[in-house]
Order: sequence, then structure tokens, then C-alpha cells
Amino acid sequence: MHKTILILTLVSVILVSGCVIPGTSIEIPGLPDIFGVQSEKSDVITIKSLNAYPSKITSSQEIRLIAYIENSGKETVGNLDVRGESGVTINLYDYCVGLFEIEDGDINCPSGSEKLNSDTEKGCWIPKFLALETKEVDWILKPREVELETPCDVKVSVTYPYETVSLTTIHFINENEYQRQLEEGSFKSRSSSIIQGEGPIKALLKVLDQQPIPTTRDIFASSLEVSNKGSGFVAVKDDGEKRDHMIFLESLKYDNSDEKDVCFKDIFEDNDYQIQLIQGRTSSKMTCELKQPTGVEKELTKTAEINIKYLYELRKEKKVSVTSPSLG
Repeated sequence: MHKTILILTLVSVILVSGCVIPGTSIEIPGLPDIFGVQSEKSDVITIKSLNAYPSKITSSQEIRLIAYIENSGKETVGNLDVRGESGVTINLYDYCVGLFEIEDGDINCPSGSEKLNSDTEKGCWIPKFLALETKEVDWILKPREVELETPCDVKVSVTYPYETVSLTTIHFINENEYQRQLEEGSFKSRSSSIIQGEGPIKALLKVLDQQPIPTTRDIFASSLEVSNKGSGFVAVKDDGEKRDHMIFLESLKYDNSDEKDVCFKDIFEDNDYQIQLIQGRTSSKMTCELKQPTGVEKELTKTAEINIKYLYELRKEKKVSVTSPSLG
């Protein structure tokens, strides 16, 4: 009986917190975690399935590789410029060159997309990927003759630009009101409400000073962390001289102002700084001092909006094999 109660209590904690247990994939978007952070869906673009028909052939046959890509989010993905990147790219980036050949007619793209056929890209570019839409991309893999059974892990990547918006409430109090509440014993500290929007990369802005913040201070301390809660990673651009992780702080706004030129922005754009965001990784904490708003007559709550744009990549692979007709 006691074991049953314990199990039910643990399940209740998981459902209420909406958090992810390390080593599991249980996540309930939209519910606050034990720290009061409400986080929306992380994986918006997914490789729903990758299958090969058939997966084992002789060198006189062909393989049809089919990928289903899904946008399970609320927003259209694409036409979002991330330093020159837009649209969704599906690429068969490894198909064991020399074992298989792929010609232009062997790539089948969805309507409205552009076929990619070069030495580095074999797939499709989709300018707009609507919410709740699923796209199918097919490849025909034509093998060369082999003497022995030859395995191959064919690998598909999906790269897309995205913007995640996070919100943090910040509480302020007029100095006279602050003193009045202290004298009558009614002063109560407050904490921020934090909402992280859809997308695999999440920003977390925290106020480090006690709230509400008295107006006697011109500035207040804050910190920013960036986490990868998706099943992929931030894409990297390599121009031959340097490698750039494609993640950018677009803006940090509150009080009808644009605080994009605060030190957070400088950290993001520092050539010596790289945000290493593999799956499940959180950046080091960045700290900044933000300006106190004006016009606080008694108490005032402001909402800080953090916009982060990035290029994200997912991968999936499928094992196939080719054998000689005499062995098949």
C-alpha cells in the first residue's frame, strides 16, 4: 500500500512540474517546472521517419529512401533570415559515395520546393514549411556492382532557421512606496514569471536582485542562459578561416525600449566567444546590468522579451546493404 502511494505521489510531481527526468524523454510543454519556468514545445521540425524500401538489395536492384519531415509547431518555418539563411533544407549528406549513385531524376521533392543536386547537397530546399504540415522527400539509390555484401548507413539532415521568444516579468517599486510598506510590515518580495516560447533553443533571463526593485537604483543585475532542449544542435558555418555557431541575440526589450546593445549583445557577437550547444547543453551564465525604468508611481511590472534567432540541424540515419546477385 505504501509503495502504491509513493509511486502515485512521484507521478503527480512529474505531471505538475512539467519537467524532464534526466535520461528520459518525458516532457509536458506548457506547464511550469519546479523553478517556475514555463516552457513550450522544443522540437518543432522533426524527421518523423526515415525508411528504405527495400533495405537489403542486390546490385541489380534499387533502394527507395523516404523521409517524412514534420512541422508540429504553431508557426510557419522559413523566410526567416538568419544571417543569410532561410527556408528548410533536407539533405542526404552521406550515401556512401562509390557504392550508390544519385542522378537528378532520382530526387523527388515536394511541390513548391527547389531540388538540390550538387557534390555537397542531394535533397530539397523548402522556402515555407507551414505549421502542422508534413513533407515527403524521396531518393532513388542506384548501387554499383559488388562482390561481397556491403553495408551503408545513409544519413539525412534537416536544417532550418528559427526564432524563439522568451518572456520574463520584472517587478519595480517606487522608493516612497517601498519605505511605506517596510514601515507597516506589509512588504513582500516577488519573483519573476518566465515563459520560454516554442523552439529547441531556449533563453532564460533571470533578475539577480531582490524584487520588487526600488527606484533608487539606476540599474539592476540580470543573467542570461541559453539552453538546447531539442534533439539536434545549433548549425555551424565554416568559411575556411573560422567556425561560427549560428545563434544570435536579436533583441532584449522592455519598457518600450530596445536593450539590444547591452553587454549580452556584445558577448554574443564576440569573435572569441562560442556558445557550444549540443543536445541538453546550457551555455555559461552571462551577466549584465539593465536600466531601471522611469515613471514608477507605486508598483510596476514590466515584461522583458528576449528574441534569439538561430540555425538548427537534425539528423537521422538508416542502415542499408548491397550484395552480389550471386550471393543474394
